[in-house]
Amino acid sequence: MTTIRIDLPEPIARTAKEAGLLEPKALEALIGDELIRRRAMGDLLRIAGRVSPGEGPLGEENVRVTIQGEIDRYRAEKRNPRAGRR
Repeated sequence: MTTIRIDLPEPIARTAKEAGLLEPKALEALIGDELIRRRAMGDLLRIAGRVSPGEGPLGEENVRVTIQGEIDRYRAEKRNPRAGRR
């Protein structure tokens, strides 16, 4: 377990505390969600990098399948966070 200290402006700290965002479970969820979002963005950028300009835009079905795959992986990771770590 790691302990962290953060310095926030008083209005933000007060509002975050009132919203329950400074509780350990809430902070864990916020950080976990951000890590998943960043991983998904990186994956999408890597996919986009494999498409050469000469190929034109991805077809609608390819986009749908790609997005659905990311959604499915995100949901699986939310159910079992250790399963999705790379």
